[in-house]
Amino acid sequence: MPKQGHFAKSTRLKQLKQFKVKRHVVGENINDEQFIDYVLVRFALTSKRQLSELAGETFQRFIMEICAELNPGNNDLSKIVSEKLADLQSRVPWQFYQQVLADWEKVQRFLQREVPAVPLKERVLLSNPISEHTLEKLVAELLARQTTTAMFLNQAVNEQIKKQTEKRLLKVIINQGRVDWTKIAALWAPFNFEPADNLDAGTKKWLHQLATLN
Repeated sequence: MPKQGHFAKSTRLKQLKQFKVKRHVVGENINDEQFIDYVLVRFALTSKRQLSELAGETFQRFIMEICAELNPGNNDLSKIVSEKLADLQSRVPWQFYQQVLADWEKVQRFLQREVPAVPLKERVLLSNPISEHTLEKLVAELLARQTTTAMFLNQAVNEQIKKQTEKRLLKVIINQGRVDWTKIAALWAPFNFEPADNLDAGTKKWLHQLATLN
């Protein structure tokens, strides 16, 4: 499938308003290049309406990232989501993970329902959905790692100390099997998130909006 890179430019998202999901006759397929746009329009017409405006934009961008990794035939959704979340950890504020956890079940059901239904010559199939428990554990581990990195930024610290700190933080931010967002917010209070310079203005605005959530 077409590769988008790390988050779509805001101009690409605006172009979706011009993309129409037409009624297809039996046997009529769309081009592979239209796959991501097709999925996003279906998202805008269905599940996005159940989300807040900011969460809707967050998942629209995250779905683009996921869809860029999908190929014809079977795809391991759990593996793709896990790798994508890990890949993004240095590019997004911690609030991104909070939004993903809060509404992932809705979005995963959308992907399971809509992606295999996209009328491509070779259908894209999804298997192995990621469970809520697995996603919670993954996010906690990523946040512990991200926080450790921020704490020791520009400091000469050996890997053993970093690993020990990461393990201690993991115990702190997990409360009865759930991420304690109050503790995450407190840990990140001393740090300011700044989007990468090479991002477009729309993406920077979205990331700044995420970073101001409590």
